[in-house]
Amino acid sequence: MKRFLSVFLFLGGLLVAGGANAAGDIRFAISGTNVVVTISGTVDPTALAVGGLRTDSYGFVNSTAYFFSQVQCQEYGGLFASSSQKLTGPSNWGQGGYPFYWSASSPTGGGFGIDASNRSLCLPVGYQAGQQLVGTATIRNTSYYALGLNTGVYTYTWGNATQAETLTVTVVPPPQP
Repeated sequence: MKRFLSVFLFLGGLLVAGGANAAGDIRFAISGTNVVVTISGTVDPTALAVGGLRTDSYGFVNSTAYFFSQVQCQEYGGLFASSSQKLTGPSNWGQGGYPFYWSASSPTGGGFGIDASNRSLCLPVGYQAGQQLVGTATIRNTSYYALGLNTGVYTYTWGNATQAETLTVTVVPPPQP
């Protein structure tokens, strides 16, 4: 019985530890009349195709793309990558119009972005797999409705069964009055 229990706990531990090796997180939350975006976690872009360098002058494009600051970032995945070398997941986080741009104020952290419609991820130039992603930005005087965001959890994956990676975009429900 003890041997069975030991094997069961060992296999259970493997199942819990299995799946994604790292997880990045982008979280949108309402704070008064602003939308605050927080970036955290780690990712490994190794399985994604390397694209070009990108610099965006806005913090938020629409409900299909978010770019964290105005510094240069390295794009991974994208339109011209094979399907096995780009992100899989939803193409947007709501019904936001195209195009519109919102400046993010007070950004901290390095360049970071995700473009759901192009299936690409943008990481700080020189980012090493497993480095901690940390940052916040505020999109002032706006709402989810104005940004075209729907509350929910949107998960993106890449890689294979042994090297699977995830990035989650969470649009937190607004506080109740």
